[in-house]
Amino acid sequence: MVKKKSIKREALPVPQTEKDAAEILGQIGYKEREIQRINTGINDDIERVKAMANDKLNPIQEQRDQLVDALFAFAQSHRDELTENGKTKTVKWPTGKISWRMTPPKVNLRDTEAILMRLKELNIERFIRIKEEIDKELMLKESKIAQTVKGVSITQIENLIIEPDKIDLEIVRKINPKKQKREAM
Repeated sequence: MVKKKSIKREALPVPQTEKDAAEILGQIGYKEREIQRINTGINDDIERVKAMANDKLNPIQEQRDQLVDALFAFAQSHRDELTENGKTKTVKWPTGKISWRMTPPKVNLRDTEAILMRLKELNIERFIRIKEEIDKELMLKESKIAQTVKGVSITQIENLIIEPDKIDLEIVRKINPKKQKREAM
């Protein structure tokens, strides 16, 4: 388990008036804008570095792709001799190996509704899966009945939402993480 590094912070006094609280909210907005400016700068730097790397990488990747195409053409045209007429699937050289492998079988479906109808018409319904699952939306609508079932609880958490002005930001802190019973709607 990775240990989190503890950061010690100085304790700020709790605001005593609405004016103090409003001032703190303004400071939160200012700090968040500072954070966003720094992150934007970092992202700009990352994009510049990526662009420079791509300029260097693209020609190398193109050359690699041409080498792969050439090796593929050789391997396909010499497959019988390389695999001893199919006795082996792998060819080892001092510089590496190439091999031929089949992927696992996979079922591909187009127009599942039509396939379901055909399966029913052909009386091979064993290929049709019926999935049972709990209807949570209905449980919320009928919460009083749902909560009588052992193992079922309806929870709701109240959050205090802090939204500084003129910034597209929402900070959410849980007020009470304990389970709270919810009345039927």
